[in-house]
Amino acid sequence: MTEVNYSEMLEGEIREGLEKFIESINAIRMEVFTRRGMTHLIDPEEGEVARGNVARLHGPGRVYWRIAIGLPGRERVHCFVRKCDGAILKSATWKAPATNIVRGYVTDDDHGASAVSEYGAKYAI
Repeated sequence: MTEVNYSEMLEGEIREGLEKFIESINAIRMEVFTRRGMTHLIDPEEGEVARGNVARLHGPGRVYWRIAIGLPGRERVHCFVRKCDGAILKSATWKAPATNIVRGYVTDDDHGASAVSEYGAKYAI
């Protein structure tokens, strides 16, 4: 009988959810830029959000993934994702999230899209 390693399964699910979460952040930002007529922030060749306005992982962290937006050296934190369970957290500072309330999970059906806006993680209600 073979043993199933659930931690590896969960890690793969969280990693896949994280990629889709970043894609959904970029889709939200693209929709907002288009709706507000901010076409200078959209790359005309690719039809996507321009390089400096793309959400992406920023640096390896031990406990959290930092999602940043902006040009290198001028980035801002969009939100944090906890590695162990995929929880989406609002940023408190550049280096640390606000751990008081989880805004959503990257493993949810919408991959956490309902937990963020174009500016960052939503306020808890």
